[in-house]
Amino acid sequence: MSVIGVLIAAGRGRRLDGNKQLTPWPSVHGNGTLISSAFDHISVACDEIIVVLGHRQVEVEDALRPRVYATIHADPDADMSHSILAGMEFALRVEDVDCILLQLGDHPQVAPSTLECLIRSAQSMNMAVAPRYQGQHGHPIAIPTSLAREITSSDLPHGLADWFRSDPSRRQFIDVDDPSVLIDIDTPDDLAEASRAVSVF
Repeated sequence: MSVIGVLIAAGRGRRLDGNKQLTPWPSVHGNGTLISSAFDHISVACDEIIVVLGHRQVEVEDALRPRVYATIHADPDADMSHSILAGMEFALRVEDVDCILLQLGDHPQVAPSTLECLIRSAQSMNMAVAPRYQGQHGHPIAIPTSLAREITSSDLPHGLADWFRSDPSRRQFIDVDDPSVLIDIDTPDDLAEASRAVSVF
């Protein structure tokens, strides 16, 4: 099964001083940034990774060296759905792709066992699968190719989450024993709280 990771990292991150993706964060390889840690954690389950870039693109690319990935540019001022569609459309051009693993650049960690469970479940259920920890929904989300094609045929006027809410049968939440799926860093307070709780896999 071919899995393509789509990492969304185009936004300006204004609530974190416009420096979100480059914020220091520990990774599996030592010191790094939010974006490099997010990349490293999903890469263990992906055959290829596409990074959707926009704001401070050159600096983010520098932070990701020497990792191998494809890049697509998205408008940093557009709604996140613009980046999601751009990344998924690019991923669907990859030959024989079976599943897309959609992750946000401000979600720096996830356990390998969680990724395996999400991808396997998405394929067997033929629906999008997202993790849930102690009743709270998290990321990333695994999306089989057939459903990804449906999503990209829509302009997502109200975002991906609302697209799924319009037809709950297209998405399933899987309970996981992985608190890192809830780490979502948007503000300095989020960063401080996550830093206290972090454990590197």
